[in-house]
Amino acid sequence: MDLESLQEAVTLYISRAAEKLRQQHSYASLVYVYIRTSPFNKKKAYYSNSLTTPLPSPELQSNLVYRELSGCLFLIS
Repeated sequence: MDLESLQEAVTLYISRAAEKLRQQHSYASLVYVYIRTSPFNKKKAYYSNSLTTPLPSPELQSNLVYRELSGCLFLIS
């Protein structure tokens, strides 16, 4: 999966997560991002990396979270 596809998937996931948190009147102050390839695929090398980052605002504004996660994905990919 390429970086653009990962960013697309993360955008969708964050939108859903932010919506659910707002419905619950909940907040988030950190986001943990990880990527990993299948350890069972013998044709490609296994890769795993992660990063935890603080969010600029606990209210989970999707555009701010997306910007933070895009930076994280770039760093760990």
